[in-house]
Amino acid sequence: MKKPLPKLAYAAALALAAAGCASAAKPDAPTTGAWLLIVPPMTQNGFAAVTDPLSKWHRVGNYDSKIDCSDSLANQQFAVHGWYGPIWSAQTPDEAQAVEVLQGHCIASDDPRLQSNQPANLPTGE
Repeated sequence: MKKPLPKLAYAAALALAAAGCASAAKPDAPTTGAWLLIVPPMTQNGFAAVTDPLSKWHRVGNYDSKIDCSDSLANQQFAVHGWYGPIWSAQTPDEAQAVEVLQGHCIASDDPRLQSNQPANLPTGE
């Protein structure tokens, strides 16, 4: 039996502390870094709502550079793959956080799409 993945905020805080170059963010907190780690909301049937407007996505980290953000996201995604393997839908809250992390993105804090109600149009791997 696999252990549950630590809560996303806890995992993010650990990654941020280890990196030493980012500030932890409360979901949808005001931006302090130049780059944001964002994750999509979940649908009622357990899938990441990746086409929802970025204004609806959750901000889980602030970073000084795109490299710092990308490194943190990659570390979290690696951990998710270690715990769950490939996962596309969630049946539990821990699985929901895993699915969110796998669909997370780094985006500049001044990106106008963060204020838009237009559907997200993020390429895979951005």
